[in-house]
Amino acid sequence: MDEFVGPAVPVGRPYYGVRPTEARGLVKRRRAVILSVLVVGGAAAIVASRPRSADRPPDPRGAGHSVFRVLSEAEKDVVPPPLARPWGQDRGKWVDKVEALHRATEERVLAALGEPNQTWEYPVDKAGDEFRIELWNTYPPGDARSRGVQILEWQWRYKEFSFAVWFHRVDGRWVVLNTLRWRKGIEF
Repeated sequence: MDEFVGPAVPVGRPYYGVRPTEARGLVKRRRAVILSVLVVGGAAAIVASRPRSADRPPDPRGAGHSVFRVLSEAEKDVVPPPLARPWGQDRGKWVDKVEALHRATEERVLAALGEPNQTWEYPVDKAGDEFRIELWNTYPPGDARSRGVQILEWQWRYKEFSFAVWFHRVDGRWVVLNTLRWRKGIEF
């Protein structure tokens, strides 16, 4: 009696062109597809709503600790002398380093640039996004020398551009490891 003979429909049940046992399988597949679409769509919406990597600290999970402080969201009006310089030889240059600050101490940077808008301290192994990837040139992931190294990141916001400084500890003092200046509109 289980065998499907044709389009005869049992009384009270609509006919969809499939056996009742097949219909249950279709419903399960449809539910699975709908659930997959919702999960993938939700994940895409979350990723799209995340701030740019320059605006957020590295992922604080895992080894070490991360400290994030927002001191001010306001853009600074006055650009200090070390940053008030041309953008390299290329007129279309949008990202730049400020070599004059490399190897400077924390105190010297604070005296030259003033209080930063944001400060972050985190383990170097959490610096894997595009914005912070150059830190891995000095401290490659998985290298024994990189284990336990903390990075101190300061950022300043100006009307035309933003600026970041990354410090590492040298002989117990924070010293500039790298810098980055980028114009408004750049996303990492």
